[in-house]
Amino acid sequence: MSAEAILVVALIAVGAICVGLVALTVTARIARRRRDRRLQALSAPHRLLLLRVASGEDDDHEALDQLTALTPDEWVGVRPAVFGLLGKVRGAPADALISVIRERGEVDRARTKLSARSRVRRARAAHLLGLVRDAASVPGLVGLLDDPDEDVRVVSARSLGRIGDATAAVPVLRAAGPRTGASGGLPGLPAWIAAEVLLALGEEAAGAVEEGVRSTDPVVRSVAVTVATHGVLPGAVDLARDRIATEPDHDVLGAMVDCLGRVGGAEDARLLLGLTRAGTAPGLRRQAVRALGSLGGPAAATRLGELLSDDDRATAVVAAEALVEMGPAGTAVLHEERRRHPRTGRVVSAALHLAGLRGGLRPAS
Repeated sequence: MSAEAILVVALIAVGAICVGLVALTVTARIARRRRDRRLQALSAPHRLLLLRVASGEDDDHEALDQLTALTPDEWVGVRPAVFGLLGKVRGAPADALISVIRERGEVDRARTKLSARSRVRRARAAHLLGLVRDAASVPGLVGLLDDPDEDVRVVSARSLGRIGDATAAVPVLRAAGPRTGASGGLPGLPAWIAAEVLLALGEEAAGAVEEGVRSTDPVVRSVAVTVATHGVLPGAVDLARDRIATEPDHDVLGAMVDCLGRVGGAEDARLLLGLTRAGTAPGLRRQAVRALGSLGGPAAATRLGELLSDDDRATAVVAAEALVEMGPAGTAVLHEERRRHPRTGRVVSAALHLAGLRGGLRPAS
């Protein structure tokens, strides 16, 4: 066969594939629209019942009883709307919708699907159990934190956060570290997801967070310190303060510095001041400068003023921004610096302009 013939055959084949893909796409859209119309037709007679329950106006529970008594075909039409509303309501209306979902057997079916072969079914089941805050599903959801599929792990972790059972705190923290067992070699739970879940668990997770600060895994330590910072957990903050001098990991050390800047006390200024000296790793040094601005106080203002003329321009800029964050006391230092040391004028003027944009923090010259 000649080259021209091969080219013609190839072009015909590609054209046939393109036509097939277009036909498949059109068919899928038509099928989806038919399904949506069918669901709308099935749910239409029962929308008023659903709205009465979701709005909290079903005092006599008549609408709730009618929703519970729907036939299987009717429930198929109403089901998507029930789950859609459940994510938008709170209190008694949410409890009423959850009771309907339980009566229809959705919760029991979801529990069995946590071990389904399909990752999509496992993820959907985990999401549903989180929506209804099914405490009995916590062990199953904890097991999915080691699932081979990342989406399943993330959905399961978030569902544990919604349920709010503090027994999940330790497994969630550990899941942020390296994978072990059957899923070894896969990445751990994203650190920000783990932190989000632990913050949702609140003060009841304090013990697990303290254990995390002591962990041998730097990712787990970093997550724990972040949670201690934003959740204001004094025990974990104290541990971070005690360990900052011996922390070998730069990312964890940065998280500890940020922690002391945000929720530390006046006694932490000395430690942070030490980290702003020349010779400290540049990234860590700038984090310490920002932390001083967050911590505030006379010692912090004085040191930040000194850093405005630092040889490292990036550090000088961060110091100026930190002074702005301190408010009037910080902008007063900036004005004094501009008057006494004109060579730092560019950095200082930019910071004062920023202060003005943030609400007139600049005091009179």
